[in-house]
Amino acid sequence: MVLQTDPASPQLIFSSFIVTFPPQQILVADRQVRAVEGSPQSVIVVVEFESTEAAQRWYDSPENTAVKGLRTSTTEGWLAIADGFVMPEG
Repeated sequence: MVLQTDPASPQLIFSSFIVTFPPQQILVADRQVRAVEGSPQSVIVVVEFESTEAAQRWYDSPENTAVKGLRTSTTEGWLAIADGFVMPEG
């Protein structure tokens, strides 16, 4: 998940969003991403779930729903649910 926050309220948005996850699920959370290739947004959050279904349950949860409007009305970016990575053999 990558978010570009409104300069007027980045801490509020980040704090409101990040608390919807149990701490052990957050793999990366950084508000000052350093670009080395391309043009990424300034904020990145990577969260691990046990399954794509669990990720969807989080997205539909009351906790996320409560802060979703703040996030979507004051940020530009994207949120995606993806399957885990399996290293190809060979």
